[in-house]
Amino acid sequence: MIVLDKDVSTSDKHGCSPQDRNIEQLLESCFILLDKSPGPSSHQVSAWARDMMGLEKLGHGGTLDPFASGLLPLLSGKAMRLTGRILTHDKSYLAVLKFPKEVDREKLEESMSMLRGKVYNVPPEISAVRVQVRTRK
Repeated sequence: MIVLDKDVSTSDKHGCSPQDRNIEQLLESCFILLDKSPGPSSHQVSAWARDMMGLEKLGHGGTLDPFASGLLPLLSGKAMRLTGRILTHDKSYLAVLKFPKEVDREKLEESMSMLRGKVYNVPPEISAVRVQVRTRK
């Protein structure tokens, strides 16, 4: 646990200091950062974590594709109120690319620059979703 200011005090009518809470109290309203591996869906990982920890409510703040790995925020209990703020917050992505042959770095950087800022997201013509151009930031 990281304590930013150990001299801060709180009133007992508002609860107790996080370091004085037992694990059950911490899990009643917590934010868990989980490193999801490729394979299971975000929903499945969230359900596994909920069942393993014996929680009534545990949700995920965002979705990673099943083939993707990365940070998956999980929220329990009252902390689930923060889900909307997490989903609308700016995100950044990191990719590791391996090319079969040498590529022109200038052309690569030019192509990658088109993926920054607003990106037009168009589903394929044959799709289970309605074909509608959307922009993503």
